[in-house]
Amino acid sequence: ADVTTGYNATLGILAALLVRERTGSGQFLEVSLFDSQVAWLANVGGGYLNTGRRPRRWGNQHPNIVPYQVFRASDGRHFVLAVGTEALWERFCRVLGIENTLARDPRFATNPDRVAHRDELVPQLEEIIATRPAAHWLEQLRAADIPTGPVQSVEEAFADPQTEARRLVVELEHSRIGCTRSIANPARLSATPPTYLLPPPAPGQHPPQVLAEPCPSHEE
Repeated sequence: ADVTTGYNATLGILAALLVRERTGSGQFLEVSLFDSQVAWLANVGGGYLNTGRRPRRWGNQHPNIVPYQVFRASDGRHFVLAVGTEALWERFCRVLGIENTLARDPRFATNPDRVAHRDELVPQLEEIIATRPAAHWLEQLRAADIPTGPVQSVEEAFADPQTEARRLVVELEHSRIGCTRSIANPARLSATPPTYLLPPPAPGQHPPQVLAEPCPSHEE
């Protein structure tokens, strides 16, 4: 909630700055932890507001797409699978070797059918996926251009090749504790990319400098 509200505050500040540039008028911005969390309901919240139907708890499953969830492989590793279109479903069935069995079952012919018969389909998929290790499925699914990815621990996420390729870890020198490592800003601007000049400040380190700075006016 804290992080999400911070992002919402940033978006609101940017919008207010744009309005100020166009009109010369400032405004107050209010964000709350509660509002930010309710906004995360997104599709589920919109569905409830417009139908009045209480949504089910789906765990890691998608409420409107099947299969679109976490699966457990034979080695105990979990991975996420997202079969969001009929073309993906056809390729997924070929990867699992069920193109002549489950793929031809009228209960699973379209996504609405699969959603309606989720309780019959998912256990059969789980049984098949549990016969091979996660690495096998990830390789086969990626080769078929089916969105998938492993469920990683924090340690595994920072060791992932994409973490290094995307330069997601930033090292800065701190005067008291030496080298500190932080997570990079995920926003990558082509003309004005983020720069990392200073380590995290100590409590109360910067108020004197901030308070000593003149307050800029719009006219200036």
